[in-house]
Amino acid sequence: MILAILQHIMLFLLGAAISSFLSALAFRIYQEYPVRKMLFQPSHCEKCKTGLKWFELVPILSYILQKGKCRNCGKMISPEYFYAEVFLSGTFLIFSILGVPIINYFVVTMLFFISIFDLLYNQVPRFVMHAVMIMGVIWFLNRVLTGSNSHGFYLDLYFPVVEAFLWAALMSFMNLIKKSFGFADILTILFIGLVSEKMLQPSISFFYGALILAIPSIFFIIIDPAWRKKYVPFLPFLAIGYVVASLAPDGIVFTIVSL
Repeated sequence: MILAILQHIMLFLLGAAISSFLSALAFRIYQEYPVRKMLFQPSHCEKCKTGLKWFELVPILSYILQKGKCRNCGKMISPEYFYAEVFLSGTFLIFSILGVPIINYFVVTMLFFISIFDLLYNQVPRFVMHAVMIMGVIWFLNRVLTGSNSHGFYLDLYFPVVEAFLWAALMSFMNLIKKSFGFADILTILFIGLVSEKMLQPSISFFYGALILAIPSIFFIIIDPAWRKKYVPFLPFLAIGYVVASLAPDGIVFTIVSL
C-alpha cells in the first residue's frame, strides 16, 4: 500500500517535471534558440531576463505561490504553462492509480509536447512533427517484430493503423471543402494509430477530442457569433481525447463508436 502511494506521488511529480521541461523547450524551439542554449541555458524571466531560483521552478506550486508573476519584475506568467503542468501531472497520477500501460505515458507525453506548440504558437515545427512520427513508426515496427502470432494480436496491431489512415483521409477530404485541420492534426491521428494497442483507440480519441472541443465552442458562438472565425487549436483536445480513450473501458468505447 505504501509503495503504491509512493509510486503515485513519484509519477505525479514526474509528470509535472516533464511538462515544465517540455513547455520551456517548446518556447526555446519556437524562439529558435541555438541547440546548446536550448538544452542547457538556465531558466529565466522572458521579460527582465533574471535567472530563476530553484524555488521558482517547482512546477504548479511556484506558480500558485507567486500568483502567476515574476518575482523580480512582476510580469504575468502565461497561465497556459500552469494548466499544462496540471494536465500532464494529473494524467500521470490517474494512469498510475488505474494501472494504465506504460506506452500510454509515452504517447500522452508526445501529444502534450506538440499540443503546446499548437496552443501557444498555432503551429507545430515540421522537424518536431517528423520526430514524433519517426518514434511512432519505430514503436510500430518493434511490435511487428516482437509480437505474437495470434489473431487477436494482429487485429489490435493493424486495425488502429488502418483506422487512423481512414481518419486522415477523411480529414484531408474535409480540408478540400473547407480548411478545418492542419497538417499536424492529420499526422497526429496517424501517430495515435501507430502506437495504439487496442482497436478503435484513434476513433474514440478523435470522437472525445471533437466532443470536448464542440461543447465550449457552441457556447462561445452563441455569446459571440464572430468567435466561429477564430482559430481554435485541435491538438490539445485530441490529446485530452486520447487520455479519456485510454481510461474508457473497451465496452464503453465500442458502444459510443457504434452510436
